[in-house]
Amino acid sequence: MICDKIIKKRRKFRMLLNEHTIQEKGVEKGSVGFLLTPTKTEKELYFYITECGHYYCSRDYEINRNYYPQPLVMCILRGCMIAEYRKCRHRLTAGSVIVIDCSEPHRYYAAADGLEFLFLHFDGSNSHQLVKHILNTTGARPEGGSCAVIRQMLETRIEICRGYAAEPVVESSHWVYTLIKNLHRDNESYSYQSRSYVETVSRYINLHIGEKITVHELASLCGWSDSYFSHKLKEDTGYTPIEYVIEKKMTYARSLLFHTDLSVEEIADHIGYSLRGFINTFSERNNCAPGQLRKEIRLINQVNKKI
Repeated sequence: MICDKIIKKRRKFRMLLNEHTIQEKGVEKGSVGFLLTPTKTEKELYFYITECGHYYCSRDYEINRNYYPQPLVMCILRGCMIAEYRKCRHRLTAGSVIVIDCSEPHRYYAAADGLEFLFLHFDGSNSHQLVKHILNTTGARPEGGSCAVIRQMLETRIEICRGYAAEPVVESSHWVYTLIKNLHRDNESYSYQSRSYVETVSRYINLHIGEKITVHELASLCGWSDSYFSHKLKEDTGYTPIEYVIEKKMTYARSLLFHTDLSVEEIADHIGYSLRGFINTFSERNNCAPGQLRKEIRLINQVNKKI
């Protein structure tokens, strides 16, 4: 009986959520998009999602509209997008988030090949008024820790859609409200002047462990200038931004050496290094080559098993 109820619930959810065929120019293979149909109750009482997706795009991707019914949130994962909105031209790179009131003219497009981003349209309750308030008070670009949180929220939401996982209306509505709250740049739940920014930076590096990460990216994540961010991070951690990124990558590499059977070359590639560059950097920081360290760890583990 319980299984039958779950099956019926999932069938109903599949009727309300459809993975649609993407026909937009410039959207490449591997992209996914979902259309969600709200119930009458959702439309009358709650916040709700109408569309979301994960796109890989070529330089041919462009959206140019005078009007679209629902507000839009986008998070850039890779590459560069240009968004023209409210007489401003925004250059969005990895980690950037933008919110757009689509009832106003807007245009956004891939600056080059290799654009990857998440997006979500939402509606309901007083969502339009809240978005206008955010745009008029703090602008279209959330900053600092909010961007990392918004990215995680969008990634989770798209995974839910991929699995056609049923979710209570109240929980879904609360999720949209939380998203809107995080779009507000002055959200008091984040203290950018405290060491919590280090956690945000650390999380960002972990998410982009295989990519080249610049000082400007990390500074923008915190809403600071490059020079202030560099000074602040050095003061709080003892590392310059470049040193901090290297340390995080080498720590991750050590974990892979200890807990996986990946080759040294595969580990180097995984964290965005050439084989020679990885061996040299790792050796300088650990006083031995990665292959040698792995042998020593395995030898120690064998001895411990015999004891």
